Amino acid sequence: MRILMTLTALSVLAFAASAQAQSQVPQSRSEGSAASDTSAPQRFKKVQIVEFKDLPTNSQNQVDTVIATMQQDDLQKLHQSIDSIPAAAQALKAKGLSSSQVVVASLDDEGTLTLITKST
Repeated sequence: MRILMTLTALSVLAFAASAQAQSQVPQSRSEGSAASDTSAPQRFKKVQIVEFKDLPTNSQNQVDTVIATMQQDDLQKLHQSIDSIPAAAQALKAKGLSSSQVVVASLDDEGTLTLITKST
């Protein structure tokens, strides 16, 4: 089921790439920590925030389908993960948003973390 959610989210994000709501957050890296980064999770080059209402209708339907299949525990884990990523939390805060408004997240091969937000 998580694989289906991931595949659906990735297809939605292919459409979301054309959305205009982008936020770039550069990653700073100290020289002293370079050696210890070998076991660290992948660094994000850019964080992109996309509002649900800015997606094309087809993409909105796909996101709604993913949301409907998610369990509350999955959504809470997503929010906790986003909060633990300083660049993501900072990008959301810069737009006046919080992780609780993120409904779908995806990381592409180029290091762009895309967060789709939905106001309640």
